[in-house]
Amino acid sequence: MPIFWGSVWLVLQKISKLDILVVDFDSAAIGNNAIVGPALIQMAEQTNSQPSTMTRLGYAIRDASDYPGGLAQVKEDIGYSRYWGAIIATENSTSAWRSALENGNADYDPSGCVAVLYSGARFYQYTVVYLATFMQEAARMATQQAGAQAVGNYLQTINSNAALLANAAAVPQAIGTPFGYWADDVRPMQTQYPDGSRNDGPWAAAAPFEAALIYYLIWCFILALWHNAARMQTQFNKKTTFWSLYAWRLAVPFVMYFWLSLWFTILIVCWQIPVTAAVGRAGFVVLWALNYVALLAVGLAIETMLSVLTPKFLPFFLIFWIITNISSSFTPIETTQQFYRFLRWVPFLQIVEAYKIIFYATRENKYLGLYFGVLIAVTLVNLVGLALGMMLERKREEKALRKQVEESEKNEK
Repeated sequence: MPIFWGSVWLVLQKISKLDILVVDFDSAAIGNNAIVGPALIQMAEQTNSQPSTMTRLGYAIRDASDYPGGLAQVKEDIGYSRYWGAIIATENSTSAWRSALENGNADYDPSGCVAVLYSGARFYQYTVVYLATFMQEAARMATQQAGAQAVGNYLQTINSNAALLANAAAVPQAIGTPFGYWADDVRPMQTQYPDGSRNDGPWAAAAPFEAALIYYLIWCFILALWHNAARMQTQFNKKTTFWSLYAWRLAVPFVMYFWLSLWFTILIVCWQIPVTAAVGRAGFVVLWALNYVALLAVGLAIETMLSVLTPKFLPFFLIFWIITNISSSFTPIETTQQFYRFLRWVPFLQIVEAYKIIFYATRENKYLGLYFGVLIAVTLVNLVGLALGMMLERKREEKALRKQVEESEKNEK
């Protein structure tokens, strides 16, 4: 249990490790006359200068020339998890405010000045609850500062010009709240109805990322015990050679996991979780393959420890295996203590990240190969571990058999 609680300890203190992109398109459009963009940059720089041990955001300030595609290109960066979020001063936000005052444009909308962008699907527990809240508060403070400066300067400029005062009176929102922001979840966690419509339902779509993974391990645990009980009852272990037994112990889970992974995949699709975002119609097959490799990675570890620990102590490993894996999927690794960097290699992390790509395209498809590769590597380690564990088990059985023979001989004498 300390492993799990330690993984969520002081996570907000390390929120500055999650880079938030800041881009000033406002100054790029109108130069030194901009107000919103410079206020946003100043806020980011002041925040970055604070100690990293404080509960604060960490900003990556980029020039507008790095994003010739504008806001759409920024959204792509957030959607593909290159940054955890973005606070953007939109193009001509200052000039749009001035134009509204000068022309009496009552349709002026202050919320269009700053964009707060994040990806809920990247890590919905952390992003929606913490990160989005911090970002929106930062945007509010920056726009308030910019607004106070802008209104003060404007009122000094117009003096007693009746026409300009009349136009300004027609746009009260431009005086009361000159600049505002809007928030956009560029990769929301959603379910998808059969008619193609989408429904905001992060908790309905969250099951495969949390509880379902624990069920993976429980099913693998039960199957391992059933298979072991069947071998013990039939004395199969003693009726075959070592390598024949090794092949049999692999064949059974390989076959059972094939159908179990299909069942998991069908269950996910039945609950309207989209599987076509990244790989199109191949999503179902790719998801099935991922579930199969995932079961091999987590399940063969249980098979290995069954030989090492015996059925009597296997439940203790199950608890450790569940806690270690689930600790990787509740908070971003970047916000955990240094000790938890090893969680980058546990199977659950690979499964969850691959799920996010298949369901919501949170990274480029090439990362699917990485996560599949790690799961396959874990499976290969388990194959070697199972052989070594069976050798230990065989030696233990031979030792017990010799001891039994010696005791029988003593009794005969």
